[in-house]
Amino acid sequence: MSDRADPLEELIRQRFSRRRLLQRGALAIVVPSALLTALEACSPAAQTSAPASAGSAGPAGSAQTGAKQLDTLIVAVQEGDTRTLDPQSANEATVPLFLKVLYDQLVTFPGSAYDKVVPDQAGDWTVSPDGLTYVFNLNPKLAFADGTKATADDLVFSLRRHKNLKGNTSWFQDSVKSVEKTGDSQVTMTLSAMNVDILNILTSPFVSIGQASAMKQNGATDAVGADKADTAQQWLDQHSVGSGPLVLDAWQHGSQITMHRNPYYWGKAVPFNNVVFKFVPDQNVQKDLLLRGDAHIAVNMTPDLAASLEGNPNVNLLTFNSLGFVWLGLHVSNDAHFSNPKNWEAVKYAIDYEGMGQIYKGGGSLFSGIIPQGLPNALPMDQAIKQDVARAKAALAAAGNPDGFSFPMTYANDQLYGNIKPDDIAQKLVADLGAIG
Repeated sequence: MSDRADPLEELIRQRFSRRRLLQRGALAIVVPSALLTALEACSPAAQTSAPASAGSAGPAGSAQTGAKQLDTLIVAVQEGDTRTLDPQSANEATVPLFLKVLYDQLVTFPGSAYDKVVPDQAGDWTVSPDGLTYVFNLNPKLAFADGTKATADDLVFSLRRHKNLKGNTSWFQDSVKSVEKTGDSQVTMTLSAMNVDILNILTSPFVSIGQASAMKQNGATDAVGADKADTAQQWLDQHSVGSGPLVLDAWQHGSQITMHRNPYYWGKAVPFNNVVFKFVPDQNVQKDLLLRGDAHIAVNMTPDLAASLEGNPNVNLLTFNSLGFVWLGLHVSNDAHFSNPKNWEAVKYAIDYEGMGQIYKGGGSLFSGIIPQGLPNALPMDQAIKQDVARAKAALAAAGNPDGFSFPMTYANDQLYGNIKPDDIAQKLVADLGAIG
């Protein structure tokens, strides 16, 4: 874990009573790492002094002498596009919230900071001078939820299975030539070409490490052809085989996911016996559950709802950086206009990026490219695209359609984008594009 304080970690380092915590993430995909950090940071003996913002009874900063330790933490959250809890097959935007507390990865980010990579399942590692060989030594404290010690075999199986399933994230390992066991607690990864981002890639919850023996017993394979032969997904949707702080009890699609504390977790103990992720699609209902004390964390608060909670002494509002971003994709095969790059240019310069940021009411940041600031290879902000209506209209004319053209735009209207309703984003895009025809 990082020495730098994480805001959620600081808040959750205390005993909880009902109606204590509201968490508003910048995007659902960022919540997993922050929530995991918070859970890792806690233990039943955690400090009980609370900052003024924590809504403690009595004078600001006084100890909570009468708060009852929570047995079950209830998190109100959208299920979103979660399709599976298979640790090497999942790839959707909302599932990392659940995978990050069930599984570890080889390496991870410290809390909600994304400027460095720190050990997780790998206790340490070395890199060859040519950048092609990575030797990972296992964290010696690592154990799975049944108490079985993790070995190099588990790492090798999980990484190979992820690649050979040929899922939507198997390309993460395109530069990986081989993964071999080179000791009981050592794995050597060889790259076919240097990839300076490989450590960042290995932090992904879509490359989680699971217990090989349990997965094999229930239909998993790491062999070439796993995309056709592997049958473990259905079983993994109801059982977890990870070394994370929580263990899966059951996933009731559309209703909730229930988990319990992993007694063999190698890090700091979770201060709750149970955690329930209650699926609540409507943000207003999430807010009501929070205020009634029927939920302790509401994840998907839109800026207007969050603003309405400011000043409530029983509520804490948290905002933190996100690795997620909103994007508009132009499908060449769906509309012949987009076979001409000049029409791409027209769309790109028609968008009012500063105005788009205002929709987020202080919760959004502009990027220069698809890599968020703070990560390696992020473009400097002076290269950020700015709206240029004249250039957009000129591009339309150069493409041979000076009066413009129309095309269908689709989006998931049942899923928040950075805690913003997608209709708001879509309407802004429609207005900006309409302004150039």
